[in-house]
Amino acid sequence: MTPERKFYRNGFQHIFQISVDRGLIFYTDEDCIVFFTILCSMAVKYRVRIVAVCIMKNHFHILVQFVLKDNMESFLNALCSVFARKYNFRYNRKGKLFRKPYGNAPKYGDDIYGCLIYIYNNPIPKKARETAVAYRWNFLAYMDSRNPFSTPLNNTSDITLLKQRFSMVERIHSSGKYIDYAVLDSLKEGLNDEQYLQLLDHIVSVFNVIDYSLIQSKWKSRESLCEMLGLVKGLEYDLNEDLSREDYRNYERMNVLVRKAGFNLSRRRFDSEDADPSQISRLRGMAVYSLNPSDVELAKYFHTGEYARR
Repeated sequence: MTPERKFYRNGFQHIFQISVDRGLIFYTDEDCIVFFTILCSMAVKYRVRIVAVCIMKNHFHILVQFVLKDNMESFLNALCSVFARKYNFRYNRKGKLFRKPYGNAPKYGDDIYGCLIYIYNNPIPKKARETAVAYRWNFLAYMDSRNPFSTPLNNTSDITLLKQRFSMVERIHSSGKYIDYAVLDSLKEGLNDEQYLQLLDHIVSVFNVIDYSLIQSKWKSRESLCEMLGLVKGLEYDLNEDLSREDYRNYERMNVLVRKAGFNLSRRRFDSEDADPSQISRLRGMAVYSLNPSDVELAKYFHTGEYARR
């Protein structure tokens, strides 16, 4: 039986949710973008205030303020179910995507600021990036910039196509919809690598509903917060979080490896029913030979269930 969740009216909640088998969910930028636009759309629909987000490989963190407890349940159910439905269709998989129940911890007073530090610094122990602000998917870089990971638009001859895609993003947002995989495929069609990075920045900036005012009230600027983030780890001990010593760089290296082997990570992940077991076995062998990942990393990347059974 799930214990009664602690809830304080108008208080903050640190929400943590991990994949059902602890395997990877967010392989690509596309996975993160689709999740983020659904998250922002649901936040508007359910009138919740989001003050921090961090999307990791197999889990996510959000710091949210709810007026009513029912809003918390409705918001999380809608977010996870809508994303799971889009994700399952994309990757030809079935069943639950996230483990239930989700984790939550009420935050108030100085605990709120400690939680902000923890969420923004979440990529650092896993070596996803060297600094928190360099990690796109905690959205800290978007606090005072609309294009932190790309160069601004210029007057080149091929800019018309990109402007058309920007307008499409804005129309989707203004209509109250989110960007799913099929829409994202059409948005990025024909764009080069730099234009694609500009598109990602534009989508995040248009949909972003993160309220950065808590950072501004406590640290005055992003630079001051980043200085603090460089001094502390922000560990949180009141959640039963996965603290295994994975190196996220190995996941990115495995992504490169499987693309070279002919897999399209935009169309398949490794628990698909139509996956060739012999090909998966060969890829695992290539990963072990080339990268020497841990058993935990292999289990999570290929969804073997070994980690969960332990």
